[in-house]
Formats: sequence, C-alpha cells, structure tokens
Amino acid sequence: YKYYCNTINKQLIYKYYYTKLQKQNNQNYLNKHIFIIFMEFKQALEILKTNQEFKAWKSKHSSHFLINAFVMLEPQEKANNIQLGYSTTSGKKITSFIVSKDNVELFTDEVYKRPEKKLTKLNPEKVKTTFHQAIKIAQHQKQLIYPAEETTKKIIILQNEKGEQWNITFVTKSFNMLNFRIDANSGTLLEHKKTSLLQLGSNLK
Repeated sequence: YKYYCNTINKQLIYKYYYTKLQKQNNQNYLNKHIFIIFMEFKQALEILKTNQEFKAWKSKHSSHFLINAFVMLEPQEKANNIQLGYSTTSGKKITSFIVSKDNVELFTDEVYKRPEKKLTKLNPEKVKTTFHQAIKIAQHQKQLIYPAEETTKKIIILQNEKGEQWNITFVTKSFNMLNFRIDANSGTLLEHKKTSLLQLGSNLK
C-alpha cells in the first residue's frame, strides 16, 4: 500500500480499495485495510477503548473524560496515528494516548490554559465531519483566502469550545499561522484568522 500511495493519486487508491472491500461485505476487513491509508478520529477511539492498558487506566481514573484529539503533520504526510487527550473539568494535567493501528502509547503532560477556563467534554456522537473532510474544507478555504501562503506544517485539534469544533492551523513558510475553525457536526466554516509568528514572538518578550 505504501508503494502505491507514493506513486498513484490518493483518490484513485481510495476508490480502488473501497470498491474492492465493499464487495467483501465485511466491515472488519474494511477497517483493517483502509486504516493503512489514513486514520480517522472515531476509528482511533474504538481502538483505544479496546486497549487493555487504557481499560486499566480508566478504571483508576473514572472522573477523566475525553477532551480533545490532536494530530500534527508535515504538508504531504498522512495521519497514521491520532493523539487522544483525557482530563477532568479543572484538571491541571492531561493524559494522552497516541493511538496507531498496532500500538497505544500513554503520556501525561501539563494543561496549558487560563486558570478560570474549564475543560469541556468532547462528545464523539456530535462529530459528523471526519478528520479528512475537515482538512479538505480548511485547505479549500486556505486556497481561496490565502492562496500565496505555502504550508510547512498542519496542526489539527478536535475540541469542544462552544460546541465540537475542528481547530486547524497551517504554519507557513512566511512565518504565519492560518487558523480555521470548522463545526464538527455540519462542516461549516465558523471563522478564520491569520497570525504572524514573528509578531506573536515579540509580544511574548
């Protein structure tokens, strides 16, 4: 699959495998093979829920809930893992699970937020727009609004901030951050903004 992904248009690859796997009429077979091409949020969540290490952790941290999903990619890189974060409403730490097809890794980090800000539970049932659909929407809007900007990195966060949202940022060669907020239910673009990394750095001094 990696060989073909590097030599043939991604959409043709997806169409070929999806058609082939549909004929198998086997959802498990479909999930197993499509996973190699890209990872989706809900797929990663299902893998995590069946992981024994996660089950053991969750039994000891029953007050923790899902707060976000996070992916950072190079311009042409495909997402083969997704980071899922858990915390409490007023938690100071976040426990994250990096989920891939064959592995789940756990780590704990500080939560960077304003003291008065409460963390909000992310409801997967309200996420109707997939990871890759959200990226396509953001990329399309980027081409329309900021056509001259060339991407060096993509940062994708799924969170609940006045509703479930895809928060997608393109870091560019001209040291700008192009941020797009997309409604995770409808796929509607909620807002966009451009921020200079150089200006942001000077403001922090």
